[in-house]
Amino acid sequence: MLSITIKDDEVKKICQKKFRAESAIALTNDGKGIGMNRVLKTLKLNNAKLEIKPRVTNQSTLHKDIYYDNNQFIIEFDKTRLI
Repeated sequence: MLSITIKDDEVKKICQKKFRAESAIALTNDGKGIGMNRVLKTLKLNNAKLEIKPRVTNQSTLHKDIYYDNNQFIIEFDKTRLI
């Protein structure tokens, strides 16, 4: 998906409560750093895992001084637990 840039050192931190990536801060001051943390908690309740792969292509887009990249968010469900 096309989303704001995720730096390599931010990948492991992005789901931590109250963490906001540099590009998210540049985009708006309104966030509290809870969105991705809630996503991860919800996935864990469903025995699912989240893998984040930043910049899966070499193409970046600049819009209003914010860089956007093609980032991949892979959700893997535990097949043994599916009904």
